[in-house]
Amino acid sequence: MTEREASGNLPEQMRWTTQSKEGGSLTVIYHPDDEIADTLGHMGAVRTHLILGTPSDLFKRPTPETAQEVFKHWKDEPWKNHVEIHIGGSPTLEEYTDRLLTAVIAKVGQRLKENHPEVHVDTSILDKNTIAYKIFKTALAYPWVRAKLHRANHYSPGMESGMIFHPKLAVAMHEVGHAQYFDKEPDKALLYHLPGFRSYQEWKASAEAMKRLLPNQERREAMKILEPAWGSYVGRDLQSVMKPFMPEAAKLIPTLTIIAGHMVSPTPVSTKLLRPTPGAYRIRYFP
Repeated sequence: MTEREASGNLPEQMRWTTQSKEGGSLTVIYHPDDEIADTLGHMGAVRTHLILGTPSDLFKRPTPETAQEVFKHWKDEPWKNHVEIHIGGSPTLEEYTDRLLTAVIAKVGQRLKENHPEVHVDTSILDKNTIAYKIFKTALAYPWVRAKLHRANHYSPGMESGMIFHPKLAVAMHEVGHAQYFDKEPDKALLYHLPGFRSYQEWKASAEAMKRLLPNQERREAMKILEPAWGSYVGRDLQSVMKPFMPEAAKLIPTLTIIAGHMVSPTPVSTKLLRPTPGAYRIRYFP
């Protein structure tokens, strides 16, 4: 396992990268500013802060220390994929497009090599002067901008890349937890839309994150965010199942599960009101 700090394409970027003996790598890139995410994005992130119970973090952004902590927690994993995590901002649209096309061509090439070795992939699509490249870039502009407008924390297994805008360490750890899950498991993106499977993947991402957080304070702080976040996914899954039969009641389910997540998380308020006894409900992150 080798580790190094390297400068990014821009002098103000901070980048940490490590390569594993399994052939993969982890790169964490910190962006000190993002024109869209740091302006309109803060307003678009209000809903996320309300769900996670972090309204005090509205208009805040992650720090370089957050990026360093993320790298420190995950740098020694046996990565097989080449994971890239952007914290505080995003790659440029051109970098975003290049990464997706490179990932798609690599996966298609691997499949062809296994099943049809006589067929080769034409990599000319990566040429920025081709019409195909420009079409892809235009099509990707919408999800790229939308993520910044809502400061949407997410990980894309197809691109092996994630973006984190929230200042809390737990959110970044959760998104890298997705990367770790897909590093171990084949991409089941199609199953992600089935009721229950999305909640399962979200739970696995939080489980991977919790295992690597320090006991006591780090884990307690993380549970305050991860439990209501998981509740939102459970609620959406339950809503999709109930909607055909009880459409009006189904509308309330996500709100109720988010509230339940806050109630069972170890917050001072919930502890005072509920006085939970040993063995009270908790998401089981550990065996």
